[in-house]
Amino acid sequence: MRIFKNRKIDFVFKESYKIISAALILFAIIWGYIIGFKQTAQNDVFLNNQNGGVIFGGDTFLYTVNFFTYFTIQSNIFVMIFFIIVLILYKYEGKHKWLSFPVVCMVTVYITITGLIYNCLLLPTEGAPTTTSGWVTSMIEHVFAPIAMIIYLLFIMENKKFYTIREMITRHLWRFMSFPILYLFIDMIGWYTKKSSSSNSLWNLDHQLVQSWVSNPTDGNLQLLQNYGFGNDITSVQNWLNNNPSWTNNGACAHYNFLYFSSPNGLFGIYGWIGAVITILIIFGIILGFMSLYTLENKWEIAQKNYVVNDYSLDGENMAENMNDLYTEKESLKKTEKDNKNRKSTKKKE
Repeated sequence: MRIFKNRKIDFVFKESYKIISAALILFAIIWGYIIGFKQTAQNDVFLNNQNGGVIFGGDTFLYTVNFFTYFTIQSNIFVMIFFIIVLILYKYEGKHKWLSFPVVCMVTVYITITGLIYNCLLLPTEGAPTTTSGWVTSMIEHVFAPIAMIIYLLFIMENKKFYTIREMITRHLWRFMSFPILYLFIDMIGWYTKKSSSSNSLWNLDHQLVQSWVSNPTDGNLQLLQNYGFGNDITSVQNWLNNNPSWTNNGACAHYNFLYFSSPNGLFGIYGWIGAVITILIIFGIILGFMSLYTLENKWEIAQKNYVVNDYSLDGENMAENMNDLYTEKESLKKTEKDNKNRKSTKKKE
């Protein structure tokens, strides 16, 4: 879609938009990783740029695997890679299957989930990062990246094709769902976990370690209890520990407290696995809802007079037939309006 009438100005604006967006996201990812890596190497307890309390006992490998297996980081990487590719291959935007509307819409839905989950669920319960670096990286990854991608899909993307919601559901919904399902499954079983030689490692999280946080309720320990689904009510957590003296997480821990099945106080105070199931259903509903919403907007935009559609058919999804029906309907409306005007003018003359 053309933003400016002048083609050169429009081209420069769009290419600059891609460069700035990709550069900021890359900066946030690298900066957040380096800060956490240094703190891990120093064997410190810290709050990383997702504001999740993590103890790695100086194990930088665990930190690295944990950092890059956050859905936030992965969805931001998808957005960054997309902007880089479309920056270089701008002539193929909307024409090649990897730069088509369904693929771009899928990336947009993923980063939308990142923004929604953080701003509507994590931020109200865990609070904003307390450090400048944490705040900056968090804002870029959870606010800037979703907004930048949504704006690009809705107002900037070139050569978008006509799709109905039915086509998106029957032909592409399984693609939209496949990555989140795989991610949720892997994250909940804790595939990335590994027993650390340090007794202070999160992967040795058990009754004794949680008890140490409860016995010494500093701000940092309260944050750790909150981040891993125990809540910050010391009395309630202590009572739960007393009733579960042999509890351990067996070396597995999900990235997000609402996916932590062993938590005694998961989503909205619901026991871990029940809250996790509810969360999964909500996420799937978000995917279907935003996929449909973006598809409707795309359909409406193409129907506008100022949108020029390339006649290149991406994957034979009856696009030409759909577009012909759409244009026929528009022409019929124009003819009806013209006839009505002629009748009015004839009546006035009479």
